[in-house]
Amino acid sequence: LPNVGSRNGPTELEKDTPVAAMESKLKALGHETRVMEHTSGLQAIVRTRSGWIGGADPRREGTVAGD
Repeated sequence: LPNVGSRNGPTELEKDTPVAAMESKLKALGHETRVMEHTSGLQAIVRTRSGWIGGADPRREGTVAGD
């Protein structure tokens, strides 16, 4: 999924994704925007009652493996 965020400043839209095409509409509504590369990525693992579940952002170098 594309990243969209704000850190008490302009709305940040991830470059080269469908959300970047929303920039002109957001500006028309009065938003300050910034199209930029997002280098964030997330990997996670969760233990549940039935075992372990994991996930990895496909845009980064992490992977998920299991039995």
